[in-house]
Amino acid sequence: MNRKGIVSKILFDCVEIIQYIFPILHAEIGLGNYLLNHLYTWVDYRIEKVTEEEMEKRKLFRTIIEEMELKEGELMEFLSGGGRLLIELKTERAELKELKQFRDEDDQFMHTTQERKEFDVRIKELN
Repeated sequence: MNRKGIVSKILFDCVEIIQYIFPILHAEIGLGNYLLNHLYTWVDYRIEKVTEEEMEKRKLFRTIIEEMELKEGELMEFLSGGGRLLIELKTERAELKELKQFRDEDDQFMHTTQERKEFDVRIKELN
């Protein structure tokens, strides 16, 4: 099992160990999770007789689901924040680049040199 512990020297060495408050609720939750996981593992091996390969695939599936939920959260955050504005700016820039290159049947630019320069200025502003 992967357990965390003391990873560096204590910050306040003037506080004695007896003055620390033990986090009872955290300990109970941790113990409960350990027992529940142990029960699930026991059921899988003893009652359902699940193979090691299937156990590995279940773990992989849970990991993929967790990653997907994380990415969905990041996407929602992106879309609710400045993401929409960024998408709009990139779309406008792409449209301006396309407009700048428009040509007629005689292969002549449809916009004047001045208009194309204005497009360039606006494209640089959007970068």
